[in-house]
Amino acid sequence: MKKLLILSLFIVLNGSIFSQAYFQNFKNGENFYTNKDYASAIEQFTKVIDLKNDHDRALTFRGLCYESTNDFEKAIIDYKKAITVKPKEGEYHLNLGRAFYKFGKFEDALAALNLAIDFDKKLLEAYSYKVYSCIAIKQFKNAVETAEIAVTQTKTGEAYYNLGMAQDSMMLYKEAAYNFGR
Repeated sequence: MKKLLILSLFIVLNGSIFSQAYFQNFKNGENFYTNKDYASAIEQFTKVIDLKNDHDRALTFRGLCYESTNDFEKAIIDYKKAITVKPKEGEYHLNLGRAFYKFGKFEDALAALNLAIDFDKKLLEAYSYKVYSCIAIKQFKNAVETAEIAVTQTKTGEAYYNLGMAQDSMMLYKEAAYNFGR
């Protein structure tokens, strides 16, 4: 009975220490990320991931740090892992699509961005990167259609600019000029 009590106490204390370190490392990582100290943030998020390898938020933050330092291959790996943990999280697909776009893998970017939009139609950034990706691979009609949907979702300057850019790519100069001016 005494051994069972000691073992239980050890497990509780060890779990408490684990939990405190885990949360502190995550909080430190967020602070470093906010202050753009990406190397320190990566170190802290890696500690969290070492303790809990399916921590989607730590994987996402570490991916954002890698992306911010132009290490797109590592960012893509982390974003993919976060997606395996939460496959229906639109923002995770957006992050993956943006990293693929910046890495020059436009077809992969389109696939990820289409999923991002499917899961969350309000992710304006996903529409923007989809337009850019379509233009990069000369799918101009798809770019215009995507930009038109974005304008119906939100009538922001960015949405109109993207529509104008897509229309300009299709040589619809009059329409492009109109949307650039909005």
